[in-house]
Amino acid sequence: MGMSNHIGAYAREAGVMQTALENGGATYHCATEGKARRFCQKAYYYRKLLHRHQAARMSNILETRPTVTPYDAMTLRREGKVVIISFDTAPGLLLDGEGNPLTLPDPTSFVQETFDDVEPLDDDTLEALDDARRNLGLEVE
Repeated sequence: MGMSNHIGAYAREAGVMQTALENGGATYHCATEGKARRFCQKAYYYRKLLHRHQAARMSNILETRPTVTPYDAMTLRREGKVVIISFDTAPGLLLDGEGNPLTLPDPTSFVQETFDDVEPLDDDTLEALDDARRNLGLEVE
């Protein structure tokens, strides 16, 4: 059976990931090694779906910005039936030409700046889009 593309199908994984994030990491104990493997697969896929949702929300913005989630620094490591969840916020050190450390910007600021720049569509544009939808015979809820 493949992975669901419905983000709501990952409520358990989302809850475990959020709790682990709030606590700086955690261990998740599963009933079997297979369930531990499946948890890891579903947790990583959930993170991928979060990126897809964010990219879809930004699809009407001409300037491309990176998508970020709170779980980007998450690493899952299996040891038998136990999944070790860790968050490595600094996987490397960026140095200038003289060897001095450089400060990296918060990646979430890119997303916030993107949405700060978005202007809502005016009524005339929305009406024109509705007319086009009706002319094409599209049903939108």
